[in-house]
Amino acid sequence: MNRNSKPMPLAVMLCALFFCSINGYLQVCSLCYSDRFPEGYCYSVRFLFGVCIFIYGFFTNLQSDAILRGLKKENEDGYGIPKGGMFEFVSCANFLGEIIEWAGFCIACNSRASFAFWFYTCCNLIPRAVSHHQWYKAHFKDYPVERKAVFPYIV
Repeated sequence: MNRNSKPMPLAVMLCALFFCSINGYLQVCSLCYSDRFPEGYCYSVRFLFGVCIFIYGFFTNLQSDAILRGLKKENEDGYGIPKGGMFEFVSCANFLGEIIEWAGFCIACNSRASFAFWFYTCCNLIPRAVSHHQWYKAHFKDYPVERKAVFPYIV
């Protein structure tokens, strides 16, 4: 964690720890203690398509985080208009990357647990993205008008 970062409230950290523990348990139970995957499932179109989607989301997320870290270094207050990658289309490209990642995971695993995790991720990140988008528009008069909050051309 960066020394200049804002402190995280203990309650937020404990809630995140609780969620991640429960989610991890559910994902492990769904993947490891189930005999629902047929022989050779890891070579199926569904699984491979899901893995490709996951990888695309992962790299979108990595690139977006690198752009945001670069903004913090460039600006004294740490705030600026992100440019490059999916930031050309949305305000919260890092959130978009994460949503895409877990959609790919959900497709590949084809389980209720993975769907629940993807759905929770969307319910958590989409409202945050809309809030961030509104903040950007309020604080930067030259903010790109065509940019959406989290989904290109949609929201």
